[in-house]
Order: sequence, then structure tokens, then C-alpha cells
Amino acid sequence: MGRSREKVMEVVEKRLGELEERLTRNGIDDIPVGVENMGNRGEFGGPLEDILDICSLSDILVPMIDWGHLQATSDGSLEGPDDFLAVLGLVEDRLGRDGLGGTCHQFSQVEYSDGMERKHVAYDQGDMRLEDLLEALEETGLSETTLISESPSMEDHRKMLGIVRAAKEGGVQ
Repeated sequence: MGRSREKVMEVVEKRLGELEERLTRNGIDDIPVGVENMGNRGEFGGPLEDILDICSLSDILVPMIDWGHLQATSDGSLEGPDDFLAVLGLVEDRLGRDGLGGTCHQFSQVEYSDGMERKHVAYDQGDMRLEDLLEALEETGLSETTLISESPSMEDHRKMLGIVRAAKEGGVQ
């Protein structure tokens, strides 16, 4: 909304303090609060680093990595397990092992251009592979994590559930 990154961070810190105070006052300060990356590289929260900066402000904050958004803002850089591993490594470098362990993962395919998500598309129309993410999660020791399907269709939810089940049975390729 026309604010500098520094101004946005000031507002975030202020609001975070208010949120923590409210949660503590109501006895619910042990519940993690997710912070999701955005699907537009040009806005605050588009770069994953913005989300990691926010999450570093408080132990109650956890990254909600929206892999479709990340694919859009990076112009399609998630091409294989190593690319997913690099992102997970960045999270661990910035937030430590506990911060990495608290992440939640949203997965859907998106159409994108110029560093911006345009729309969600069917699983078979996207250019990421859920198998690659699952392999990276397994390699980092995060096979027991929260994975959210953000697909627009039940058919895609079923496909992705099948991929997850195959991975649990050792079928990740």
C-alpha cells in the first residue's frame, strides 16, 4: 500500500505485540500463528525472506510456505527436490531447526508470469511436482509435517492424497 519495507515491519512488530498480549490475556499463547508468503514478488511478503523476518520476531510465529506462491515469485525455480531443499535450508538457516520443524506447507499448482501468481490451475497443468517436495521434506527429516492442498478441485485433492500415500509407502520417485 505504498509503504516502505521498513514501515511495514514497524507496523507488523507493533501488531504482533498487540496480538501476543491479547493471546496471553486470553490464555491461548501456546498456539502457533502462521505467516504465509504472498504470490506477488513486488509486494511485502512476496519474497520468502520477508516472512522469515516476521517469524524471527516471535516464537509463536511459524512460516506457512505456500509453494505455489513461491513458484510464482521465483518464476518457476522449483524444478526438482534440490530446489525445495534449498528453500528448506534457508528456513533452517534463518529460524533454526525448531523454526523449520514448525513450518506448514501449502501446495497447489499456479499459473504465473512476471513474478506474480495469476490463478490456480489443475494439478496436471502446473510445473511443480509434489513428489519433489515430499522427497525434500523426507530428506530434511520433516516427513511428519502439515501439508495443505490448496487445489481448486476435489480431483486434484485425490491425486495429491494418492501421491502422499505412495510416498509414505516408499514410492517417492
